[in-house]
Amino acid sequence: MRQGIAIGAGFVLVLFSIIAVTQFGASPTGESTESAQCQVKPFRETEAEGLIQEGAVIVYHRTAGPQCVDQLYAIYPDGRITGSDGVSSVEKKIDPEEVVKLLTAISVDHQWFTDEIYSTYLNPCRQCFAHYINISYDGQDKSVTGVDGTTAMPPGYAFALAEIRPLLPEINPAQ
Repeated sequence: MRQGIAIGAGFVLVLFSIIAVTQFGASPTGESTESAQCQVKPFRETEAEGLIQEGAVIVYHRTAGPQCVDQLYAIYPDGRITGSDGVSSVEKKIDPEEVVKLLTAISVDHQWFTDEIYSTYLNPCRQCFAHYINISYDGQDKSVTGVDGTTAMPPGYAFALAEIRPLLPEINPAQ
């Protein structure tokens, strides 16, 4: 009899846990399992264009991802790097020679201004970021979009991201 009551109580507890998770968004530990679906912000192409007109040689916009970011960065020939998420702004300074090396690597080694680099925009998954990069260098200007986590992104685009991202100052998310 006791064994039957214990099994019945265990069943009720499991059933209650399943209902709590599915109906109320609570995990067995009490944490919410609901995650707001990220509303991917559109690329700020007009703002990026303005930054290029102000002298930026690289404009990089990253949106989506696990924290649903919306970050816009500009790199200038004098080594100044600015970034904003619409709430917080950051700035960093690197050696102007680093900017020249960066532009050379992206344009020559990674073939930015060739047909090898093209837009491959897909809707990003929850863990993926959407990227917009505009590079203006040596009389050429090209904007390309892409989403990481896919095989559709051209290798040169991924390599350009790998060159740019370590130079960017961190933008702390708004609290």
